[in-house]
Amino acid sequence: MKKTIETVPKKHRKTFRESGAMDEDHDIIRQVIKGDVNKYRILIEKYQGAVFNLCYQMLNNYADAEELTQDVFVKAYEHLGGFRFKYRFFSWIYRIAINTSLGHIKHNQRHTGIDDIRSKMSDTDERDKDISAHLKVAIDMLKENHKTVIILKYYEQLSYKEMSVILEIPEKTIRSRLYDARLSMKQILEETGYW
Repeated sequence: MKKTIETVPKKHRKTFRESGAMDEDHDIIRQVIKGDVNKYRILIEKYQGAVFNLCYQMLNNYADAEELTQDVFVKAYEHLGGFRFKYRFFSWIYRIAINTSLGHIKHNQRHTGIDDIRSKMSDTDERDKDISAHLKVAIDMLKENHKTVIILKYYEQLSYKEMSVILEIPEKTIRSRLYDARLSMKQILEETGYW
């Protein structure tokens, strides 16, 4: 049976990017700031799937992704008063999710050598011969900034412009990081004998 990585359906992604959704989100944020805290539930329900998916892609651990998704929404709520209305809530919450995930990775990070990578690849061979499993292991071995752009581009299917807003870096830098990330992935796959 072919394993696939769960993602937020495209029909839901589209609504995140519509300008009407931005106005609606801004109205809800204003209401929450004015004291109607129950309205925050609307934003949670609207974006929790996308935030969970991003955390899961970054961490590759379901339980950690669930916990971090909750942390992301708590952090966003605590800092809602500082939200800048020139941005979309979607971009802002994604930035918080990325930073929270990267912080979690740094906290739990250990240095892995090529033998550790080969071991993970062998384990993957036994569980699933699918190329996506090998790619996921290679993505997990990337530097944080490379892993982030790969996930946002290929798993979350964001445009360069959306990635630029979320990561707060120029599109040219996004393209450069993506190029470097692909080269690094190729090198990892070659060193592990998969490429």
